[in-house]
Amino acid sequence: MDSSRRKFPVMLTFDVDGESLWLNRDAANEHRPVTLSQGRYGPKVGVPRILRLLEKYKIKATFFVPGWIAENHPQMVEQIHAGGHEIGHHGYLHEWPDRIGSQEREEELLLKGIEILERMTGSRPLGYRAPGWEFSRYTLPLLSKHGFTYSSNMMDAESPYIHDLGEQSEPLVELPVQWLIDDSAYALFNLQIPGGKQRPNRELFEIWSEEFDGLYEEGGCFVLTMHPQIIGRPSRTRLLERFIQHVNRHPGVAFRRCIDTAEELIASQNRTQS
Repeated sequence: MDSSRRKFPVMLTFDVDGESLWLNRDAANEHRPVTLSQGRYGPKVGVPRILRLLEKYKIKATFFVPGWIAENHPQMVEQIHAGGHEIGHHGYLHEWPDRIGSQEREEELLLKGIEILERMTGSRPLGYRAPGWEFSRYTLPLLSKHGFTYSSNMMDAESPYIHDLGEQSEPLVELPVQWLIDDSAYALFNLQIPGGKQRPNRELFEIWSEEFDGLYEEGGCFVLTMHPQIIGRPSRTRLLERFIQHVNRHPGVAFRRCIDTAEELIASQNRTQS
C-alpha cells in the first residue's frame, strides 16, 4: 500500500458485555455466581489491563457498553472515558433487537441506554453495536431517529458506507464487521455453550493478521471486535499486543475510534456534494 494514500483505518473495538451476556441468555444465571463471575472479569480485570495496553501504544479505541453494565460498573466507565476512548451503545441488558418483540419496547431500551451513558459521560453515544449483531426491522430507523452517527453491525462490505435511509435522514455510517475477526468466535467457552472451544493464540494471530494484510492491500478498513472477559486474560492481551505490533509495521495505518472514521466519511461526502 502506498503510504501517500489516505490512511488505512484500524479500529480496535471492545464489547463490554460483562454479566449481561449471561443474564440475558438465561434468567436462571442470576443464581449462578460462578457463571456471572466469568462475565464480571471483563469490567473488573480485563478492561483495566486493556486500557494499560492501549496507553502503552497511545491508541484510542471504542468500547461498546450495555447500560446495565455501565450502571453496575461506574468506575470502569470513568476509566474508559478518562482515557479519551469512545463509549458506544450496546443495548441495556444485551438484548438482541430481533428478539425484543415490539418497536415500542426496542425504543424504550435504546433510550434507556442513551440516558445512562449520557448521564455518566456527559455526552450522548453516537455509535451503536447491536447485541448479537442482529437488527429488527425497526432498528435502523430508530438509530436514525435518535441521532446516531454510525452503526457497526453489518457484514456486507469491507469499507465504511452510508445507509440509504431516505433523503430526509441524516447520514448513518456503517462500519462493517465480521465473525472472522471477532475473539468470541474462537475463545468464548462456558458449560452452557455447547461446542465452545478455546483456540490457541497462534491460530487467532494467523487469522487476524492475514485478514488485516488482505484488507490493507486492497483498501477499506479493519474493525476488530473483542470482549474484555476474553481478550483481557493475560495471554490474550499479549496476543492483542502482538497484533498491534504487526499493524504498526505497515505504513499509512491509523488506529482510530469508530466515531472518528464515521465522521471523516460524512465530511468527505459533504465535500464531494458541495
